[in-house]
Amino acid sequence: MSGNLPNFKEEQSAKIPALTLLSNLGYQFIPPVQCAAMRGSLSTVILPGVLRDVLLHKTFGFMGKTHKLSAAAIDKIIHELAPAMNEGLKAANEKLYNAMTHGISVTEFIDGN
Repeated sequence: MSGNLPNFKEEQSAKIPALTLLSNLGYQFIPPVQCAAMRGSLSTVILPGVLRDVLLHKTFGFMGKTHKLSAAAIDKIIHELAPAMNEGLKAANEKLYNAMTHGISVTEFIDGN
């Protein structure tokens, strides 16, 4: 009977509403084991492959046309969002927070402009 009891640990139950909300917004849950494998190392705080796939589908408007981000722009964004953990956790968190709240500027050239 003990195997059928729900888990009432606060840490687990507090995450369920957030997971439900994010799932309803279209986010996909990645189990911790798979996530760790995708990160590659503990010093990597983002999933570069997932981020690259998302950015490949992002577009921006210029001169009335829609354009996709270039490979160089995607590389710059990933580099900016992958804080250097050797600077310490506080510095890495500040860099990531600033990049996500203020944005990252990339320069794209379309037909020489």
